Amino acid sequence: MFRLQQNLKNSNNFITLQQQNPILARTVYSSLNLRFLPSAFYSTKKINLPKINDEKVVTTLFTKYDRLDSFIGDRAYNYYATRALKLKVPGAIRRDFMIIANRIIRREFLAEIAVKCELDKLMLQHTKNNYHLGEMMEAYCSAMIFNGMEEEMKKFTSDIVDYYFEEKKEKKEKKKKANKVVKEGQNKTIEEMKKNDDKKEEKKDKQKGMVEMKKKNDDKKDDKKDDKTTNEITNKVVKEINNEEKQQKGVEINKNDKHKNIKENKVSSENSKKKKKKKKGTNDKTIKEEKEKEIILSIKGQ
Repeated sequence: MFRLQQNLKNSNNFITLQQQNPILARTVYSSLNLRFLPSAFYSTKKINLPKINDEKVVTTLFTKYDRLDSFIGDRAYNYYATRALKLKVPGAIRRDFMIIANRIIRREFLAEIAVKCELDKLMLQHTKNNYHLGEMMEAYCSAMIFNGMEEEMKKFTSDIVDYYFEEKKEKKEKKKKANKVVKEGQNKTIEEMKKNDDKKEEKKDKQKGMVEMKKKNDDKKDDKKDDKTTNEITNKVVKEINNEEKQQKGVEINKNDKHKNIKENKVSSENSKKKKKKKKGTNDKTIKEEKEKEIILSIKGQ
């Protein structure tokens, strides 16, 4: 505790350092219940919470929580975390260093650390008050400093910085794996889509072939129908021609019969005339003979 007071007076390692260096500037977030944060389990690195041997201090910390403890612990943690980060990445440029520093001093990140190092379980052993884990982590850091645990604080913040980089690495690997899975899924989906497209094309070709076959069959039916129609028309025409020929032939036959009848009638008439003439001649001859006989008889009678 005496060394901490000396540091505060002589070196201004907390408030003065914060005023001079914007790296240590931070935003105070509203109090949230972040007791369970799944992101705290990204990293497999174990963080051990330094044990405060004075049980009275721990009990007072959780049962009689004072925001001043969080304020002092916040400044102490910022200093030691920034120191550990500088030792971890001594060659980092100012911009990258400030980005990382601002992340590891955020109260929400401290809430993750509280879950990781099981401060939340320790707190539940003393109180059921639903305090903000980030603030309680800061208050615990304050208690460590006032109990002369500077070396433990250095080790603790160093482990936190290592945890941050390991967590970042694991997140990157998980993202890479997730991207790989997504890519594989996309490739699989593309392959499936391609297969489906091939099936669709095959089905389309099959349907096209069926349509063409049906068209050919329809054409054949139409040709057959046309042939049938043509045959019917031809037969009809032939029948009509035959009927006309028959009619014409009948007319000719009738005409010939008529001529024949006329001729026969003429012959018959001539024969009749001849017979009549012959009969008349015979009659005339008979009459003449009879007259001659009468004349002869008459002469003989005289």
